[in-house]
Amino acid sequence: DDLQDLINNTMSAGRTSGGLIEASSAAGNVKVNLGTGFIKITDSPNGLTRSFNWPNTIIVAGALPGNIIDKETNYIYIDYSAGVPVPKATTDRTTIELNRMFTLGRVYRDGVTLHIVNSGSTELDFHSTMPPVSVTKRI
Repeated sequence: DDLQDLINNTMSAGRTSGGLIEASSAAGNVKVNLGTGFIKITDSPNGLTRSFNWPNTIIVAGALPGNIIDKETNYIYIDYSAGVPVPKATTDRTTIELNRMFTLGRVYRDGVTLHIVNSGSTELDFHSTMPPVSVTKRI
């Protein structure tokens, strides 16, 4: 019916800028740099899509869920938690929903040594690789 319906039905969750994962000043901690993106407010492919930003965030090393766990692959992702998008960590990739959450990368911690892979969903990367589309014939 309107522009919001078009956005809800054609856009997925993903970052548009920022979100670099890097080592923090404290050994074993990571910093997720501020960023912007789009996210669904419910775990539905047709859910309401919102633009948002998040602040610089430190995720600490430790043994508790949500920490950067030693000797494990830690998935760094954005979670639309209680209406506020925040960077989080998990070692269980299957807990990251496909609409209300999206990955930024992965971190493997070996003591105080961090192995960081920045990856994940980038709306602009997808759209910038799309060829221009034009209507050549109307039926």
